[in-house]
Amino acid sequence: MKTGRAYCVPKAVLLTAACRSAGIPARLGFADVRNHLQTDSLRELMSGSDLFVFHGYSSLYIDGQWVKATPAFNRELCARFGVPPVEFDGENDALMHAFTPDGTQHMEYVRDRGVFDDLPLTEILTELQLHYGLLMGASIPAVSDAFTDVLSAEHAENTRTTPSTSEIP
Repeated sequence: MKTGRAYCVPKAVLLTAACRSAGIPARLGFADVRNHLQTDSLRELMSGSDLFVFHGYSSLYIDGQWVKATPAFNRELCARFGVPPVEFDGENDALMHAFTPDGTQHMEYVRDRGVFDDLPLTEILTELQLHYGLLMGASIPAVSDAFTDVLSAEHAENTRTTPSTSEIP
């Protein structure tokens, strides 16, 4: 929360916790998604893949039914990729858009991994290592692309051990 940035899993954890704190039953949901608008720099970091394993969302129990809500893309990211923000009405699932307004394929849900009461961290880390290998635990340079803010010179000189929190939906 201090950085004001995160990728989908921490955002889903935060949304789920906030809902629980407000008395709304909530669970963590996960799916593998293919991002057809992925940037070249992120694809390179992900070993050439456009498949995001364990994309996180929240499942909320509202008015007698479970509905899905993704906190992944904020208004700024939606504007960068030309998609409207996902609207949540509390009655219908609010997941990533399948297509942009001009008909370009955007997000494709390819595998539902189910819902969990607690974060399945070991399973997530195992799958990330399997799919992205060297990305996990390696020191990688900071990137600046459509997913990231313009990086300051100081920040750009640093390296980090995980992708920037806004680089992975």
